[in-house]
Amino acid sequence: MMKKRLLALTLATTLALGSTMMVSAADTEISDATAAAAGQEVEGSSTVTVPTIKVTVPTTADFVINPYQLSYNEDGLTGNSQIISAEQTITNESSVAVAVNVSELTAKGVSDGITIVTTAPTAKTTDKAAFLYLEVTDKVDGEGKGTFETGYKKAENQVVIPLAVEADAANKVKEVKAASKDAIVTLAKGSETATKANYKIGGSVVANPTAEGTTPWTSTDAIGVSFKFTFTPQVVAGN
Repeated sequence: MMKKRLLALTLATTLALGSTMMVSAADTEISDATAAAAGQEVEGSSTVTVPTIKVTVPTTADFVINPYQLSYNEDGLTGNSQIISAEQTITNESSVAVAVNVSELTAKGVSDGITIVTTAPTAKTTDKAAFLYLEVTDKVDGEGKGTFETGYKKAENQVVIPLAVEADAANKVKEVKAASKDAIVTLAKGSETATKANYKIGGSVVANPTAEGTTPWTSTDAIGVSFKFTFTPQVVAGN
């Protein structure tokens, strides 16, 4: 009989301790009808978890204008197209995928006599015209070389470069806005293995302009470009 009482006492003590451990110090125990009717107010706070963003972006987009498609080989840059541009590499080491966005894309510092056009010149174009576009590719091999289109194809990863100007009603000048493109490519998470995208400038020019008042291309002619890259973290797929 004594053993049974001792066992019952031990069991009761264990149950009592177990039930007590399930209630944390912040919990409130409701133990009567009045308290049950009054209820217990509950409040919560939040924290935000954010990804680690680490993207390395070049600050240049230099190119060579080669109207007569000469064989060019200087400073490691080779080619014979009318616009020759070195590939520049964006590197993503973020803990999430990022969309690469392009904004404020415009030609600038254009020499007098050069016309920036937004469609490729044809054999009938007589102005001293230049057609330029930006191309970004996420198809980059292990040696860092990107796969680009063979010319302008109106592809999703190509954006024509305009010459942005403000409207001038007095001189009958219409506004031309700078170009932009959201998510021109999306780079996968790069926190374990860096992911990359390459970009360069492409285009064409009129080699021998014949329009009245135009002059041949010279070594002092120049066209600059300007644009901005921004990056948007992407929601992790499947979560």
